[in-house]
Amino acid sequence: MPQPPRALNPAASPLAAFGAAVRERRVAARLSQRQLGGVIHVSGALIGKLEKAERRPDADLVRGLDLALEAGGTLWAAYSRLLEATPPCPRDHEHAAAPSGRLSGLGYRDLVGLRPATRILPAEELPRAVASAWANYQASAFAKVCEQAPALLASARSAVEAPGTLTPVEAWRLLALAHHVAAAALAKRGEQTLAALSAEQGLRAATACGDAHTIAALHRCIAHTVLAGTDDDAAIDLVDKAATELNAHAPDTNDPRTLSLLGSLWLVGALAAARTGSQHEADTFLCQAERLAERLGQDANHCWTWFGPTNTALHRVSVAVELGRIDEAARLAATISTTGLPRERRIRHLLERARIAHLGQRLHDAADELLDAERQAPLHVRRHFITRDLTRSWCHSPQLTRRADVRQLISRMARDATALSGGSRVGSASVDRPSSPLPGSEA
Repeated sequence: MPQPPRALNPAASPLAAFGAAVRERRVAARLSQRQLGGVIHVSGALIGKLEKAERRPDADLVRGLDLALEAGGTLWAAYSRLLEATPPCPRDHEHAAAPSGRLSGLGYRDLVGLRPATRILPAEELPRAVASAWANYQASAFAKVCEQAPALLASARSAVEAPGTLTPVEAWRLLALAHHVAAAALAKRGEQTLAALSAEQGLRAATACGDAHTIAALHRCIAHTVLAGTDDDAAIDLVDKAATELNAHAPDTNDPRTLSLLGSLWLVGALAAARTGSQHEADTFLCQAERLAERLGQDANHCWTWFGPTNTALHRVSVAVELGRIDEAARLAATISTTGLPRERRIRHLLERARIAHLGQRLHDAADELLDAERQAPLHVRRHFITRDLTRSWCHSPQLTRRADVRQLISRMARDATALSGGSRVGSASVDRPSSPLPGSEA
């Protein structure tokens, strides 16, 4: 007997209000989630997650929904409230007004080059400045990256226009990498629209420089932003196309850069496949990545990937969680040492361990892991979807709210308006699988 749809609470958040509006329009149109997904070329599962406020939409998806459901702009209005700033209308061009300055230390106009930079770096300083931004990113200093980004992007654009000591190819490559690191940091701060914009501009610069490895790196960046945004199937398609293009244009299969970028692409594909529930496809991607990690022989930071056996093992844990294989994830996580990895990777593993402990009903262990991670990288942890999901659930747990340190964490999360303005992206292990729901959450 089919289960009745879960009751929605539009007053819970702007994201919940958007989801309720989508369901209301869909039901009025007498469409199932699968049918609506077919109209706009996404999965029915994605429509379900949007309605239940488990996934944050992007602008293109909202436009498609508004047209398919003949909503007359009401869904677009709900999306604008969700962003707390009206995004560009479908007919607007790049020179539209910037989103609210509160969204980011890096504004829309900084990304498209409409605002003069306070400082233009000499061309010979650009390689070191790009490397500094990437080092800050891998140290979980995402706010610092966003502070660096306007001058970095403006300086790289200036070098493209007047290369000077740099060759035109190198200038374009540095502009691509500057956009890449900006996009990566913005995504970590939960600002997916700006991240996607920066990634797309980075790909244009990478294409202009013509370097196969830089192009592959930016394709991977875009796949990451798609994976964090709305559509896992699109992320898988991007991974397949990028890997095919890299193999065609970088024929030296023993080049560590090629091995690292291909392996990193397969890891993105594995997570995307797991989130669609495709165990076979996820395991296939992981096996491909593991073979490349074995050939590389060690964890290495080629093309800023930190790809290797350890990073591949971390992704196998995350894939197991997404597929609902919690016991397997816990067993694998206990065997991994992240000592040699950068802080960003170490913190991400602590967050995954917290989620695994939570799903295994070891709530105090989960809280300890999360608090440990927050002590090491406060902003990284408080902006992460796993932290949002867990603390929202813990608000209703008498077992944990008796702990002063947990109550204080929940208070810090409540004060962090940026962290709470985004949508929740819980893994399928905690939402889509009725065998292992988040304790305290709705089934």
